[in-house]
Amino acid sequence: MAGAALAAILCLTAIQAPSAQTVEAIAAVVNDEAISTYDLDGRLKLALAVTNLPPTEENRRRLLPRVLRSLIDERLQLQEARRLNIAVSDEEIQAAIATIERQNNMPPGGLQEFLRANGVGFATMADQVRANIAWSKIVRRQIRPQVEVGEDEIDEYLERLRSRGGGTEYIVSEIFLAADGPAEEQTAIQTARDLVGQVRQGTPFPALAGQFSQSPTAAVGGDLGAVREGQLDSRLEEALRSMQPGQVSDPIRVDNGFYILQLRDRRQVDAPSPADTEIALRRIFLQLPPNPSEEEVETQENLARTVSETVAGCEDMETLGAEVGAAQPIDVGRLKVGELPADLRDTVRSLAVGEASRPIRLADGFVVVMVCARDESNTGLPDREEVLRLIGGPRIEMLARRYLRDLRRIAYVDVRVAGR
Repeated sequence: MAGAALAAILCLTAIQAPSAQTVEAIAAVVNDEAISTYDLDGRLKLALAVTNLPPTEENRRRLLPRVLRSLIDERLQLQEARRLNIAVSDEEIQAAIATIERQNNMPPGGLQEFLRANGVGFATMADQVRANIAWSKIVRRQIRPQVEVGEDEIDEYLERLRSRGGGTEYIVSEIFLAADGPAEEQTAIQTARDLVGQVRQGTPFPALAGQFSQSPTAAVGGDLGAVREGQLDSRLEEALRSMQPGQVSDPIRVDNGFYILQLRDRRQVDAPSPADTEIALRRIFLQLPPNPSEEEVETQENLARTVSETVAGCEDMETLGAEVGAAQPIDVGRLKVGELPADLRDTVRSLAVGEASRPIRLADGFVVVMVCARDESNTGLPDREEVLRLIGGPRIEMLARRYLRDLRRIAYVDVRVAGR
């Protein structure tokens, strides 16, 4: 029933809004579409309500450049979505609204009541949510496939965490405000200072992140999740080290803008034990006869080298093992690294999943091993999917900002109100 009511509201506001816009002046033109002063006024009211600022002319003047920039960007995003035949359904908007309510501890329908109490039309929020969803779809389709993170990068990342031993883990939320050039820097820092002030006066951080942040985490109230020392920009980590749980940082300048961080929690993580990593292992063992001659040793070593260089994945281990007459079972099953013989542990730890080892000389032969699965959940380390996100996320974010910057560069934008 609630979902149907919300859908009805969305449809109603979509019909009513244009009639109100027809009597308003034009605030800006983006390619062939107008942003009316009705649109701008509604978004300013929303920004003032979310930041809990009094609706004075001074506050409206200070927020107007950032709000107008957001409206222009959203119009560009929606135009690009149409060009790519990307649509956003009412059901997706309903789900996003429900998420916003949960993040801000509102009951179902609470956001609509909040907007009504502050004189903000529901269409204003729905339009913003629609643009955010459309842009996230564009990023997934156009940018994410361009970002490749190799297995070797994941291995190196995990090895760095292992070598650091235990450390501090931060539970963090973020707001990012882009400043792509000197002209935007003053507006961005002033907005950042305003947002910090509002959070410290009690405005919920997720509400501000959802309204103002230009990071993809805006869609989840700025929730960056758990990050460890060494995973963030050193300037952000320096700020986190001096903060206590519940605190919000001052604006932090980075190369392309400003961050505001909220430290939700901090905890110590014990040093992971590589011996506790559970693996699925396969091996091809080429046995030597008792008291082998140099020729027999060389023959088996060359055969082992051929296996190492030609085997293509775990399934191929079974086939190739049978072809070369491997002794003992090929599929060893699941076991912990610490259960392996000492002369195999370091080799196995350094292997990527599906990578064959070099030939390893044992007392009675040569062995080639391959890790077919690795579970590090009990070592305190992030899993490989999480590492993929941690490495790939900043790359995707950088390319997304570049994509939007290119859309701005080629667009026709005519701003007709003062204060841009």
